[in-house]
Amino acid sequence: MIVIGAGFAGLACATALTEAGARVQVLEASGAPGGRAGSFREPSTGQLVDVGQHLLVGANRNALRLLERLGSRGRLTLQRSLDIPYAWPGGRRERLSCPPLPSPLHLAAGLMRFGAVPVRERLAAVRVGRAARRLGRNSASRADAPRAGETVSAWLGRLGQGAGMRRLLWEPLAVAALNDTPERAAASLFARVLAETFTGGRAASGLGWARGPLRDLVDIAGLWLNARGGALYCSRPAERLLFEGDHVRAVLLRDGTELQAGSFVSAVPARSLLHILAGAPAALSPLVETCGRFAHRNTPVLSVYLWSDEPIFEGPLCALPEGPFPWIFARQLADATHEHPRGTWIQTLILSGARGWMERTDADVLQIARRQLESTFPGSTARLRHARVVRQPAATFEPAPDLLAHRPPAATACANLWLAGDWTDTGLPSTLEGAARSGHTAARAILSAR
Repeated sequence: MIVIGAGFAGLACATALTEAGARVQVLEASGAPGGRAGSFREPSTGQLVDVGQHLLVGANRNALRLLERLGSRGRLTLQRSLDIPYAWPGGRRERLSCPPLPSPLHLAAGLMRFGAVPVRERLAAVRVGRAARRLGRNSASRADAPRAGETVSAWLGRLGQGAGMRRLLWEPLAVAALNDTPERAAASLFARVLAETFTGGRAASGLGWARGPLRDLVDIAGLWLNARGGALYCSRPAERLLFEGDHVRAVLLRDGTELQAGSFVSAVPARSLLHILAGAPAALSPLVETCGRFAHRNTPVLSVYLWSDEPIFEGPLCALPEGPFPWIFARQLADATHEHPRGTWIQTLILSGARGWMERTDADVLQIARRQLESTFPGSTARLRHARVVRQPAATFEPAPDLLAHRPPAATACANLWLAGDWTDTGLPSTLEGAARSGHTAARAILSAR
């Protein structure tokens, strides 16, 4: 069996199939596993830097199951309950912290103590939590459930959410989860994220992040597969699938090698699948059309990395309600170099749905980022040592309402070709959890068919 793509989708599928007794070969175009949740070696410092910051929550069962399988879950920090610090320009600070109460009382109590918004807005926010819980139990009323074609902004407005709670909680969470603005993103995707986050126990809503580079979470995958009769081949890009009738006969690699197998899984984005389906039989024409529909409907992410001799702020993450960058993360570097010895910190500013920012120069982006930090953390004595801007023009598929009905299932018209990937029909937006869920779904479908 061959899986194309070693992101979270491909690795979830490959490891689940391997556990079931299959021998799986995974092909990855880049030099390391992880896909868009990977890391690269920053040339100036020689240190690993993430392609982009990724958050998990305790409810992300599929992503956490993959990490447990690989033995790397211990490299994550997971909050026991939702806890978000906020920082405004001038030094104002607030915190949304949910106390150790049973769910959903922990969320209600946390909202009631959140002094950054008026009491009436805190009371109204409970409506969103209640709607999410009903949706998670498949008992959402018509009044609460998102409507067909409804955006996040329209849904929040219909549920009577005030400007303060929307600006400080719901919209930042929506942008982080969906990678697009509330005015464009589908409410059904956001509601599903909230349903899974707030229908579990208290820990389900806690945020999680990697303690080191994201690559640390999946770099063991090759050894894991090899020990079980499989293999992970990096820097082996697939050029196209070769068909015999309505079956896939082999995959042709860019170096001219043909690899044959009984079953094939594509765990790559739509634009990549569109390329390797060149010459596909007529039975796959609808899938080719779907790939073409998704290939050019993407949203960008902009990341700014700042190296400093000490942390700019206290804590691993902070929400920034004012300014273009709504989130900042920090970690202490473990891979020291002569220029950047142990003790160096790296801060990451993230701008999701960064339309209009890809064309800006690095100097312009860095100037805006530094101004925001200087005004928000005026007392910081941290000295910046280095900076890097990372652009992902096609970071995720566009979470637009009109695209949702076209997300494909795991099975295809070819009996031995299956699909995984966060753009497939998972019910979730383009997240690590959505990717891992798609891989597990594809694995179950393959095992059921076999």
